[in-house]
Amino acid sequence: MILLYLHRLSIALVSVILKLLLDSHTCVAGNPEETHTTTFDPEKPIYENFFSYSQFALYYFPQVHFFDKYFTIVLFTIGFPGNFIAFMVWSSKRMYHGNSAAVYLAALSLNDTVVLAISLFRDLTRTWDVPFYPTTGSCEVLETVTLTVQYASPMFVLAFTVERWLAICQPFMVSRICSIKRAVHICVGIILLTLFVCSPMAYLMSTDPQG
Repeated sequence: MILLYLHRLSIALVSVILKLLLDSHTCVAGNPEETHTTTFDPEKPIYENFFSYSQFALYYFPQVHFFDKYFTIVLFTIGFPGNFIAFMVWSSKRMYHGNSAAVYLAALSLNDTVVLAISLFRDLTRTWDVPFYPTTGSCEVLETVTLTVQYASPMFVLAFTVERWLAICQPFMVSRICSIKRAVHICVGIILLTLFVCSPMAYLMSTDPQG
């Protein structure tokens, strides 16, 4: 029932986005001068001509900016409830009892939810021009966490793949090697390892108080 609801919701959202894209393309094609409301001075650097990414995108590629602005809504609408449902399913006692693979899938769905949350924040501040006033150290923390969760996702997939390979190719060893407790320790180790690898970003990045 839930999957059917998500399927219908995704189809409806995609249809609305495509209609908006077609209407926007017709409007832009009929009034090309409206897409260049900003006066570009070639003598100035880009950051003096455009004060935000959305201004820059609207000037050079308005259709792409429009697509990026509204299509990501579809991804967030499907992604957040989808990951939440996946986490609830794989973390239930009936599912992970004696099944260490469920631990990796639950960790992956939780990690991908964090990835979507960071992507939503960046879309709001960059594409939708929602004001963001960074504090000291906020950019360093954000970039470090962003890379950590991005690198952790394929590591969880790798751990799940190895666990399934052992279950199929080494069925007599899997009971001794794979366990719920060990899977939890591996997931924690993956997060700590990726955090350690990405920690230099905290040194390389700096926060601009002006945004």
